[in-house]
Amino acid sequence: MTALTLAEVKLHLRVDSDAEDTLIAQYLAAAHDQVEQFLDRPVPWAATVGAPADVYPAAVRNGELLIIGDLYRNRETNSEPGTALYALLFPYRVGLGV
Repeated sequence: MTALTLAEVKLHLRVDSDAEDTLIAQYLAAAHDQVEQFLDRPVPWAATVGAPADVYPAAVRNGELLIIGDLYRNRETNSEPGTALYALLFPYRVGLGV
């Protein structure tokens, strides 16, 4: 499961009430799933030997937040994720070969 909290996501979305918590949690889960599928790895992933914790780069965190923001703001449309999302996530993708 994602390391983002509902409180972090609500702050990002500028949502103050609890009325949409269930919807926001659903978007959080969907965004996390989309990021893991795009990167072809679990997020956060295991740290290398000697590192203090699991790896969850700021770019990946922000990629999830971008997806959540898009889902929340465009809940009635079928929009494509922007290039900013791919720019943030592409360096962490695994299994890319020729």
